[in-house]
Amino acid sequence: MIIIGFMLSSFIYWSVENYCNQKSWWRKRSCCDQCLARLKVVDLIPLISFMLLRGRASCCNGIISKKYFITEIIVVVLMLPLGFEITLTNLLEGIVVLLLFWISLVDYQTLHIPIPIVVVIMMIGLYLRETACEGTTLIPLLLCVLLYIIFRHSLGSGDIWLFAALSTWMDVITFMFFVGLSAVLALVYVILMDRQGLVPFCPFIGSSFYIVIIMEEVFRWAHNQL
Repeated sequence: MIIIGFMLSSFIYWSVENYCNQKSWWRKRSCCDQCLARLKVVDLIPLISFMLLRGRASCCNGIISKKYFITEIIVVVLMLPLGFEITLTNLLEGIVVLLLFWISLVDYQTLHIPIPIVVVIMMIGLYLRETACEGTTLIPLLLCVLLYIIFRHSLGSGDIWLFAALSTWMDVITFMFFVGLSAVLALVYVILMDRQGLVPFCPFIGSSFYIVIIMEEVFRWAHNQL
């Protein structure tokens, strides 16, 4: 999964930029941000290209945004707990992590969460989690409805949909901790950044989910090794 994350890391930020700018990216090849020339294969190797080219484009020597390099590092780091083994479970969990990171970047730039991506995350959660088959996800889903009723003027509908999708991955107690942690992270961000107005909540939801679910797998593995 680390290798897959490494391969997709450059594409993720590029696709976010095109999505936020309402550009087609299904058939569009990567091009230089400065001169718009099509990039060569050597320019598209995540992390390595940036370091070899010293942060400059090979076509025009223009400065490459550090956002690409930072995004690539973050993606690789996020994939570390999933290791190098590729199983169906690892693959699906990796897809969810990448999708959460993708919509977090989109939400940060546009204050918008693409609902179709959220639906995909929910479907994967329902498929992977045995608790979903036992009907224990009903209470977290009801809590999502309660969140919408109480905070409908401060939380976007996309945030509620995302909470509902991720509730399929956890029991009631874990879900309540997850929601609380998301709120705490957002509050810390607002205080530290002195943010005024609307705040993109998806990055904090995604971060909390990663801490609660993905790191839980790491702790379980470490416990089994002891």
